[in-house]
Amino acid sequence: MFHDIPVLGALSEKFLIVVLAVLCVMFLLCLLRLVLGPSVADRLLAVNMLGGIVTAAIALLGLLLEESYLLDIGLIPGTRVTCTAVSPAGDPAAYLIRGAVIALRGRDAGGVYLGDALWD
Repeated sequence: MFHDIPVLGALSEKFLIVVLAVLCVMFLLCLLRLVLGPSVADRLLAVNMLGGIVTAAIALLGLLLEESYLLDIGLIPGTRVTCTAVSPAGDPAAYLIRGAVIALRGRDAGGVYLGDALWD
């Protein structure tokens, strides 16, 4: 999938694994900062950084495993999806997902697989 990236070439998978390992070390250091502090500001900064590190790790795993669904919205079983509005022309439609309203055109919404989930 991403093995033809000219910048990375044949080393792309090894490079991504090294970057993922660095992110894991950063994650552990942020957890340490979260526990040890010493101030509230240090703990808040550590929590803020953890979110970015986890997001980057998920994106790298998506590239390594060649699973693009990890890079998409990331719906989990039980997530409620509600169609809140449809444009007068019928396309796009707005969907409420975990407190965020996301507009999708029909061609994009057609690529969303919800398994046996029920729509509201």
